[in-house]
Amino acid sequence: MQLRAYHDAYTTDSSLWELWHQVHSNKCESLNGFITKFLPKHKHYCRTIINEARTNVAISIDSVGYQEYYHLLFKMIGIRITSVTCEHLRRIDHRRQRKATYDKKQHIRKRRKMKLNEKIKRANDQLKKDQRKGRTYQSGMSGPQVPNVVDDDKSDLEEQSKVNENGTTRKKVKEIVSVCKFCHEKGHKRQYLGKCRLSTNLTSMYYSPEKVGSKRKLCTCGFVYVSLFFT
Repeated sequence: MQLRAYHDAYTTDSSLWELWHQVHSNKCESLNGFITKFLPKHKHYCRTIINEARTNVAISIDSVGYQEYYHLLFKMIGIRITSVTCEHLRRIDHRRQRKATYDKKQHIRKRRKMKLNEKIKRANDQLKKDQRKGRTYQSGMSGPQVPNVVDDDKSDLEEQSKVNENGTTRKKVKEIVSVCKFCHEKGHKRQYLGKCRLSTNLTSMYYSPEKVGSKRKLCTCGFVYVSLFFT
């Protein structure tokens, strides 16, 4: 109820009409990104005319295009422009116009928005996992950490089990599956073990005198498929 008064103050018809604008700032952001192509933000041109000159070049090209701008510039400074340069500038303008038209298509805008939503969803899921693991900002986060967070995710539990009590990370040991070379069963390597089907252990349920020194042969015969037709 306390927030209702603040919410209603900005949801009236007059307030919503004040917030609604008939234009967007996409062009401003696009021009800002285009200026950084000629004037990178990591460069510093203080106390020089380069800053203003490069900004004017970016605004001029964005207004009339590469071909018209450089035609006028070369004419003013007395440089003869070649056919190769004209063709190069024409192709750049054609590429920019084609990309601008392509990006305005409805299905392209929808696909771009769907990719953005998927990216935001993955970031939110990762943020929730980090919060459950205690990786968010908190007091004393630089100190030694003790795994005390319960997580239902199997991958998170496996990751927590790799942390020792003193906060150090355990070394990951690759698990190697053992295969017996006598019976070709997984889980053991020696024939003397009781679970080997060709076991030489007298106490094993699989033991028999004729199995001593023998090996299990794998089936290498082919399969025959028979098709039956009924009428």
